[in-house]
Amino acid sequence: MAENVGHRSIIMPIDSSDHSLRAFEWYQSNIKQSGDILILVHIVEPQYATSVISISDSFKFKIDDMDSKMDSASKKAKELIEKYTKLAEKEGIHAKGIINVDNKAGDAIVKITLDNKASMIIIGNRGIGTIRRTILGSTSDYILSHANVPVIIVPPPKWLHWIAWFACIGLVDFNLNNM
Repeated sequence: MAENVGHRSIIMPIDSSDHSLRAFEWYQSNIKQSGDILILVHIVEPQYATSVISISDSFKFKIDDMDSKMDSASKKAKELIEKYTKLAEKEGIHAKGIINVDNKAGDAIVKITLDNKASMIIIGNRGIGTIRRTILGSTSDYILSHANVPVIIVPPPKWLHWIAWFACIGLVDFNLNNM
């Protein structure tokens, strides 16, 4: 077997969910190697005040509103990257952050992977279920289908699958986005 020469660049998409933290912890516990460079990627979706913009007195307000929303999203993104960078540093992991504005997270992550010549992608999965994933799509499914490097999808805990199932059939009121 060939000896690992140099370093591995690993893409890790992150957001403010527990799923990202679970992926980070899985990486740290299972495959972290000295010399790894962890590239933390956060995709900020563009904020639109409306889908139709007309020239009127309220136009300036709508532009200001969009600017305000993007400023807020950018600030949160920087805080998130800083949080994970500090967590990585504490664990002896060399990390850098990338914030990208795009309305197609999966496509942006695949492009960032290519641009950074990454060795692999590690992403946390929400466990949204087959039907919902088929209708809405899934960032992790998109990445798995389009990336040219190995993709590790860290699944949610088994108990979360049961709660999600009960929510789908209406037995519990549960929002996966809060997990």
